[in-house]
Amino acid sequence: MLSNNSIVDRLSEIEGKAASVLGEIDGDKAAVDQEMKDRRAAFDEQIEKETEERIAGIRKEREAQAKAVIEQENRDTAARIDKMKRFYQDHHQEAVDRLFEQVLKS
Repeated sequence: MLSNNSIVDRLSEIEGKAASVLGEIDGDKAAVDQEMKDRRAAFDEQIEKETEERIAGIRKEREAQAKAVIEQENRDTAARIDKMKRFYQDHHQEAVDRLFEQVLKS
């Protein structure tokens, strides 16, 4: 039979081991929490970087498309101006003659 002192000693020993295990669990929990925070931060950073790269790619693509549209508009406008100049050169005398006739008729 165990004496009261040995029972108390045994309970104290068990309590000490339980406290030690709980302390280790708390330490492990803190380490896991920190690891999760680190992983989350790394993930967020990676997603941010990928998002910025995608946005930059889309922006570059859109700028190239806009530049192409502007260049085409410039070519079209230049062609229209050239056509108008040729028309003027080919028909300006007729226009002057008609205008002169209208002024004389008035």
